[in-house]
Amino acid sequence: MLFRQYDLGPTVDESYDLQGRRMIESHNAMGWTAFTPGERDFAHGLDYLLEMRDLAEFPFVSANIVEAETGDLLFEPYIVTKVAGFRVGIIGVMGDGVEFSQSRRDELGVDLLDPMESIKSVLRELDDTADFIILLAHTGLDDAEIIAEHIDGIDLIIAGHLPRGNYYQPMKVNHTLITQGFDQGKYLVRLDVNIQSPKRPYDLFVTGSGGMGSIEYQNLKLKLEQLDVVEKDFLAKKAEGEDVDYGLELVKLEREKVEKMIAEMEAVSEMDNPNFVTPTLIPLSDEIFDDEEVLEIGNKYMDRLITIKEELTPDTPDDGGNGADEDTGTDDDGTSSIWDPDANPTYVGVKKCIACHKTIYSFWLTTRHSRAYATLEEENRQYEPDCIGCHTTGYKKTGGFTDITKAEKYLNVQCEVCHGPGSLHVLNTDSEMKNHYAEKDCLVCHDGENDDDFDYQRDLAIIRCPEQD
Repeated sequence: MLFRQYDLGPTVDESYDLQGRRMIESHNAMGWTAFTPGERDFAHGLDYLLEMRDLAEFPFVSANIVEAETGDLLFEPYIVTKVAGFRVGIIGVMGDGVEFSQSRRDELGVDLLDPMESIKSVLRELDDTADFIILLAHTGLDDAEIIAEHIDGIDLIIAGHLPRGNYYQPMKVNHTLITQGFDQGKYLVRLDVNIQSPKRPYDLFVTGSGGMGSIEYQNLKLKLEQLDVVEKDFLAKKAEGEDVDYGLELVKLEREKVEKMIAEMEAVSEMDNPNFVTPTLIPLSDEIFDDEEVLEIGNKYMDRLITIKEELTPDTPDDGGNGADEDTGTDDDGTSSIWDPDANPTYVGVKKCIACHKTIYSFWLTTRHSRAYATLEEENRQYEPDCIGCHTTGYKKTGGFTDITKAEKYLNVQCEVCHGPGSLHVLNTDSEMKNHYAEKDCLVCHDGENDDDFDYQRDLAIIRCPEQD
């Protein structure tokens, strides 16, 4: 919930503190019922997470995150709350298979108890005090399925950590339903639970389809989405004059086959299922109006962040944390720096490229990459730590910069984003820079969240440098 990174490292500034507080205040306003921490919530350290726990107006629950030295639980293992007359128990766990290494735990002073045993222990306590059990499992979907296979008594598992596909419509494992929402805050998953027969296990049915709770059904739906992508690609090629009619016919036939199988599974009668769940996926698009209170919290955060950064910005920008003097080639302490041919390569900025590559520089000025930082400034997001890296060059990279208030020469997506740090090449042009790049390099920033229209071949042709000067 709090951060995207696993470890913010030693260069944490106040912007991350504000980011965490903004998240907590926003979710207070939304009226959250409970939250289970994951590994990224420890990115600012344990003390900070505990401070956020105390700031929250909703409980942090985890039955297996403990203080390493004492073995004491750091959060409540569960809560029980009343919903429509039902006593609903909510348990939280973090899986031992997430990216939370033992060395990182040791650094933080925390540890994880066995999640399976922790869940069983809590279920024994809730046996007479809860009518419906929800597990918030920061485990990933695969481990959530394992939990459902081996532990009885859980009615619903809401799985977190690295969503993998469209699983908002619950799948059933034994008597437990498992759902997983999408990430990036793009959708709201709503589950309406209707229980007419109070005898447990409730054996909940997913409304609208007898088979919608099965993994087979989920896979068919996913295949339908994949066919949409393939068809879109074929149609684009056809528009360019390619003969793809045979491929389109194959897609059509396969779609008809999959849609028929889905329809058969959805035709199963619901009459014999008195207990059921109705899932709804709500896209949080521009058609959903912003909540005024949450919007005000966000605006307050941005105003404070801009004020802090502008107070820190010097009249004469320096190199953003490298500490290197370009004229003397020395660090602030006088030792050799970025101009040392024996040192690791560092980022030097696009102006160092102009002397030898005027045509390429002039071309770069015509691309969106040369205006990348301005797009952040237009939205007052130029100091947001999660945004800076994709709109600058060398942010938090070896030989790059860490302080945006002192990094004028690194602004925008410059040559070194694709070609790597250029200090050694500036010293000796025989020192080759990176000339080969893959789609995965671009997808670091041009992912589905930030650029859902990204096409590697098409967009590479638009920004590819002209021939050497």
